[in-house]
Amino acid sequence: MLQHEKLQSDFLRDFLQQAEEIRTLRHDLKNILASITYYAEQKDHIKIKELMTELSENVTFKNKYTGVLALDAVINQKVKAMIAKNIDYGLDLRVPNNLNLGKQELDVCAILGNILDNAIEATTKDIADPSIQLTLIYRKEKLVVKVTNPYLGKKRQNYNKVTVESSKQAGRQGIGLRSIKKRVAKYNGYYDFKVTNGEFTAFVILPLLS
Repeated sequence: MLQHEKLQSDFLRDFLQQAEEIRTLRHDLKNILASITYYAEQKDHIKIKELMTELSENVTFKNKYTGVLALDAVINQKVKAMIAKNIDYGLDLRVPNNLNLGKQELDVCAILGNILDNAIEATTKDIADPSIQLTLIYRKEKLVVKVTNPYLGKKRQNYNKVTVESSKQAGRQGIGLRSIKKRVAKYNGYYDFKVTNGEFTAFVILPLLS
């Protein structure tokens, strides 16, 4: 529980930090655009290039994966964790940058965060070539999440049951998977968790409310 609270705290810190960066950038953009306009009138192309370079190197743009602040906050946090643990990762993100998650924002973040947490934890356990692949697609008013990673855990366990034995301690139920299933069921979504040929796949389809 303490670890779960720490993850929530880290997520909130990163979320607020990125929100502040965006507010600052919006404020600075007014001055930057005014400067670009001035130098354009003066035909000073060197200064314009310098300002554009400065703008493109802004940290907010570097960490912009989807353009959706809530999703980017989660992805940023988990990518940092994967880099810190030397886990190779791949991202296939096909989400419109104006996607409005509305009241489902916290549930979507919790689902995505828990899936990636599970993948990171499983991948750091005696895996020779740790890697995680995240696919995130928005299609027909549904958000599709698919995460795959190498896995050496209980291969015969049915991970789609309501309760699944924890990989951390025998006899206890995994909180992460249970939370994901509860949140997906809340919106009549679909989930599938399975192990095939040493690879764990977490697959979720979540209808988004208009």
